[in-house]
Amino acid sequence: MRGTWALAAAAGVVPVTHKQRHGRQRLKLGADTLTVSVERDQLLNDGDALVTETGTHYLVRTVQERVLLVSCADTTVTARLAWHLGARGVPLEIQAGGVIIPDSPANRRLVAGLGAEGEPVKRVFTPELSELIRPPRRRG
Repeated sequence: MRGTWALAAAAGVVPVTHKQRHGRQRLKLGADTLTVSVERDQLLNDGDALVTETGTHYLVRTVQERVLLVSCADTTVTARLAWHLGARGVPLEIQAGGVIIPDSPANRRLVAGLGAEGEPVKRVFTPELSELIRPPRRRG
């Protein structure tokens, strides 16, 4: 649920990572588990509400994750990096001068091997929604 709703009405908070913000997910809420289905072209955002069949509201909070802030010396390195990340299906967030990707040993090696700089940080990660998960466009 997006839009205006009373935060005070929330029965609890559901912390979500970037992987839990789309698709069909099972989210833990204390001892309870919520099963959530998010439309293919949608993403749960910080401040959204999950509303159960009984009308109970839960506040969505995006959590900080370990990511790499990747900067590239020039557009050739940026293009090469984007190609390799795309070929591996690595989720990424686009920013001026580079990209943000999940922090992992494999991603660190790839970034360094291509001549880019990767700075590990903790922050909310909001990757681009892939065209592969968006519904097909209608022709006509």
